Amino acid sequence: MVPFVDTAICGTAEAVDDVELDEIIFRSGCSKVEQLSTTNEEACNEAQLGNCASESEGGSCSSKSKVVSESEDPSDEQPLLMGSPNDAVEMKSDGNCDCNGCNTPTVDKLCNANGAENKLETGKTMAMQMFFPFLIAGLGTVGAGLVLDYVQHWTVFTKIPEMFILVPALLGLKGNLEMTLASRLSTMANMGLLDDKSERSALLVANLCLIETQANVISLFASFLAILLRWITNGEVIFVNIAVLIASSMSTGISASFLLSLVMISVILLCRYFGINPDNVATPIAASLGDLVTLTMLAYIGSFYLLTVGSPVLVCTLIIFVFIALLPVCFLGSWKNKETKEVVLNGFSPIICAMLISSGSGFILGRSVTQFKGIAVFQPIINGIGGNLAAIQASRISTYLHKNEKLGKVASYLRGRQAANPFWVFFGEQPHITAAWVLVSFVGPGHAFFALIISFLNAGHTTVSLKFILFYLGAAYVQVFILLYVCFVGVHMLWKWKMNPDDIAIPYLTALGDFLGTLLLYICFYIMSSLGDHDADVGD
Repeated sequence: MVPFVDTAICGTAEAVDDVELDEIIFRSGCSKVEQLSTTNEEACNEAQLGNCASESEGGSCSSKSKVVSESEDPSDEQPLLMGSPNDAVEMKSDGNCDCNGCNTPTVDKLCNANGAENKLETGKTMAMQMFFPFLIAGLGTVGAGLVLDYVQHWTVFTKIPEMFILVPALLGLKGNLEMTLASRLSTMANMGLLDDKSERSALLVANLCLIETQANVISLFASFLAILLRWITNGEVIFVNIAVLIASSMSTGISASFLLSLVMISVILLCRYFGINPDNVATPIAASLGDLVTLTMLAYIGSFYLLTVGSPVLVCTLIIFVFIALLPVCFLGSWKNKETKEVVLNGFSPIICAMLISSGSGFILGRSVTQFKGIAVFQPIINGIGGNLAAIQASRISTYLHKNEKLGKVASYLRGRQAANPFWVFFGEQPHITAAWVLVSFVGPGHAFFALIISFLNAGHTTVSLKFILFYLGAAYVQVFILLYVCFVGVHMLWKWKMNPDDIAIPYLTALGDFLGTLLLYICFYIMSSLGDHDADVGD
């Protein structure tokens, strides 16, 4: 596996003059480095090492090193990673990192710019960094479940049944937008692109405009789809309901997107400041806050438009036109930045497809909630946690590929492997297996803990018995294993197809998580009912 490329080689100006590099060959996971020497002139011309600048207190050499594997021809080699400020390779004869003391061309250890060795995260480190965000995310989904269980009896949900169809689609939309934003910015942070103040400001503003553009379009489309599904199944369309539904969807999507995006930006910048991997933190927080905030806003905004406004049709129509008028402004803001322009061109199709899948989940929810009212409180929990765990893994794999592999090439650890084999995904020799099992280890304790919270609060309409916990955990484990498998295969396929996984993988994963979670939860309730453990009221 080739871990680093296009890095800077630090040393004094005198030492650099003595270093004659043709190419650096990394072997055995970077444990051995063989340096081939030619003349200094040939090294600079052929390997394009660049110019070395001496400074008053030690020197620095900015170079573009070529890296090849043992099985590849150096002449055909392509660089696998554009270097970042934090990925400098520093050399010293004794193996210690010191930018001021590179006295020999022997590289014993690969270090980052701060002088620390580059090491893969251990399972303990991952678990410690993931646990509290996972707990917060889980509590957020519990809150969303309690809100849905409560508002399912509100007038806006009983008079406008399309609201139930809209819930998973809108929650999935918010999760997709905020989690793709978190994943995208986490990758930028890990690559050092957010370290420069001016560049950071431009990127953040462009990403805000991008999120608002996507929220505007997708929330409008989601409301149309909910109306269409209602018309297909029941054959009735009420104009007042249409106006309230569209206005509620757009108001919720656009407002919640702006608030949550600001939170995500703050979280990622704080993670960068404190040296925490934002991939482990930002994505679960985005998922938890997205569900709770979006569902609460949808219920209250819909009730306000339907019950408080004197003329709902007129007011809702004006609001719809105002939001549509804001669309070109946000679009231009995201189009001017090269980092977000590509997402504008290619980022809509996965989110729209994901919304279609989530609408299928909403259709199942709308049908099943009349039969099993207890589904309402658990649906956001199983959907949110499953999609959350898959999104963390997708974000981590994407960051790893951006830092260590060349876009469009099969990852080095997949060559000659049966990457689509489920057994190899969870038990094979690949760098993401530890993270996968850390995430799986959260499923059982997490879901059991959140179910006990619901039972303790006497919330929902289902008795949380031991039998129910066993069936419920079975559904949750099946969902997560499927999602992690699809995540591993899907992210690497997107990378091979020269598509950025940060923008494409998470929408599909969260939508699939919604569909699987709702379907498996319905099956769980159906089996429980068939076995005689009927849906008992424990709280209304």
